[in-house]
Amino acid sequence: MDDSFEFQRQLNPRVSKPVGHIALSFLPEDKGKLTDEMMTKIAKEYMDLMGIKDTQFLLVRHFDRSNSVRLLPTGRKNGNPHCHLVYNRINNEGKTITDQNDFRRNEQVTKLLKRKYGLTFSKGKYKTKTKRLRGCEKTKYEIHHLVMNTLAQATSWKDFNLHLKEEGMDDNDKADDKRTIKADDKRTIIIEYIHRNGEVKTEDLVKLLSSSTTRIKMLLYQLVDEGILVSCGGNRNRTYKLKEQKES
Repeated sequence: MDDSFEFQRQLNPRVSKPVGHIALSFLPEDKGKLTDEMMTKIAKEYMDLMGIKDTQFLLVRHFDRSNSVRLLPTGRKNGNPHCHLVYNRINNEGKTITDQNDFRRNEQVTKLLKRKYGLTFSKGKYKTKTKRLRGCEKTKYEIHHLVMNTLAQATSWKDFNLHLKEEGMDDNDKADDKRTIKADDKRTIIIEYIHRNGEVKTEDLVKLLSSSTTRIKMLLYQLVDEGILVSCGGNRNRTYKLKEQKES
């Protein structure tokens, strides 16, 4: 395999990092549905959406508990389900497979595939034990917990905003005595709200997040550019929805 990768690498020897590696991890809750065949299908679709096409690759399923590594698909199933993808960044035509903006693209693609195949979304920061944190790091996670818990309980934009203000939450980045909602948390709130309610208008988010219209529009434009949202209607009545993904 090494010789084969190296032979193809010579098609474009100027690339300093010709081999790419990605680990695709799944939550234990989805272990039952993640057969080798299903994981292979998801991994190949992930590759296609990430632009990893027409190149050499190796897909390996790894089982933590038994420390065994084997090629997909085969044998017994145990441990936390995840697989490793190793691929040649020099494709069959000698062109480089880009790794620019991989973090953003990976975030979009994994969310798309989770929704398509009904996989469990990670609770992320919810699982972090804030008692062990200190200073700014602790405050960051406390803010995230507060925002997401309030979002789950609020019955309206006004109700959500009121609860946050009661907790001392403010959008003024210069405030020294108030906690602030960071851009990443605002993105999460926007996506989560639209997922639950179908659509949203710019002015609703301005009220919800106590942000300027310009800031909210910038966030929405980013989400549209990244293929997460789509805009509908004219300027005055424009709404934003989650982008529908076609079944393949």
